[in-house]
Amino acid sequence: YTLTRAGRDLFAVVVALRQWGERRAFESGETHSVLVDERGLALAELRPTDNRGAVVDLDNTSVRKDR
Repeated sequence: YTLTRAGRDLFAVVVALRQWGERRAFESGETHSVLVDERGLALAELRPTDNRGAVVDLDNTSVRKDR
């Protein structure tokens, strides 16, 4: 099986959901799997950013309908 381009584009979504689960679905200290990079290091937590790289959240974003 080979992922399509559309499937590969979902990687960030899957990582974000996995990280949410790691924070919410396990007790402190409970053993679970961890997604790691090619060096074996855990990935940094994903955070949405604006086009300058500043972290954004619910308090400073909104949805705008394009015309």
